[in-house]
Amino acid sequence: MNQPRRFFCPHCDHELGLPGSEFVRMQGRLYGPNFSVTATFDVPSGLGVYGGRWNDYLKLEEGGLVEFSCPECSTSFTTGYNDRLAEIKMTEGDQLYVVVFNRAFGEHSSFLIDYQRKEVVASFGEHAHDFIDEFGKNINFFGH
Repeated sequence: MNQPRRFFCPHCDHELGLPGSEFVRMQGRLYGPNFSVTATFDVPSGLGVYGGRWNDYLKLEEGGLVEFSCPECSTSFTTGYNDRLAEIKMTEGDQLYVVVFNRAFGEHSSFLIDYQRKEVVASFGEHAHDFIDEFGKNINFFGH
């Protein structure tokens, strides 16, 4: 993996990476029975790096779910196989990967998956063991 990593919406191929930055930009929606708030989230593009930047008016609570989506086409990145996970496309040169990450604030798990072979290349975070079994199943990444 020597080439620059680029991140994309799996639906419209909008590039999510911020030029000259180490962040990926997504829309995030927080909601409950009586409210809904959408804001821009910049999350680190380094695999296994957690945290991010978002509007100061948002106070995220441990375990709160963020529904990440594309800032261009608004398609949700929530996976079809586990509603606590989200997925986006990543390329490195001509190699296509799926990056799967946890939607729950404060939970640290992310996975790099070779799209063609459907194999986990790497897993990160202290909560990865909670989800690793998901990838032993016949999964359709990006709904394909």
